[in-house]
This record gives sequence, structure tokens and C-alpha cells, in this order.
Amino acid sequence: CHGMSGQCDGPEVRSLRVSYRTRPSFQKDASDDEIANVIRRGRNKMPAFETLPPKVIDGLVAHIRKLGAERR
Repeated sequence: CHGMSGQCDGPEVRSLRVSYRTRPSFQKDASDDEIANVIRRGRNKMPAFETLPPKVIDGLVAHIRKLGAERR
């Protein structure tokens, strides 16, 4: 949904209101723990991915941070 670039270019973007994870305000305001919790528990229309191993979630958080750094 968020797309490979994190800029809402995924296939579900038209049917869901997904937000940019690379947005500077998101990158500044959300802690790594908050991002990980959203991945685990879901939020709004985003499903929970509670069965993902902690290392995978850590990798996703790192990837989101990397995308944000590349956007600056």
C-alpha cells in the first residue's frame, strides 16, 4: 500500500487513504518503537502483522528510516 518508495505508490493506494512514511514530519515525530507497534498491531485500515519476527519488524523500521533519509 505504501509502495516500494514509501510514497503511496502501491497498488491499493486508490482504495485506501495511506500516508507517506517518508514525509519529514512522520520521520521526525514517530519513534522507532511507535513504527514497530503500528506494524505489529495495525492501525485504521492497515492490518496487523503480529506474526512477523522481531528482526523482520526491526528491518522494516530501518527501511522506513532509510527511505526518509533518501527523500531529504
